[in-house]
Amino acid sequence: MSTVREPTTRLLERRGYVVLVAESGPAGLDIVAEQGAAIDLVLLDLSMTTMSGHEVLAALHRLRPGLKVHIITGYATHDEEVHGAAGILQKPFTVRHLLDKINEILAN
Repeated sequence: MSTVREPTTRLLERRGYVVLVAESGPAGLDIVAEQGAAIDLVLLDLSMTTMSGHEVLAALHRLRPGLKVHIITGYATHDEEVHGAAGILQKPFTVRHLLDKINEILAN
């Protein structure tokens, strides 16, 4: 598990969220396809090896239009580069910032 994914997963689970972890873009797409409407939000890192985060974002929107996807990235990016994302969170981020963003997105 990645150095960001593992502690983020533990944090969210301690806060009562059900977290489904994918090791790659294709695995994440499989989870979304299998779980359907049970998924309220996807946290998507743009840095992946099998597929780019941009490719996964586009595939998620084709698979489930309207799915809320929040981008996490360590690289500078602009909103137009991640069209359709619910937001962008730059690494490094604080726990409070992550939780505030998740709560904001899920409330809308």
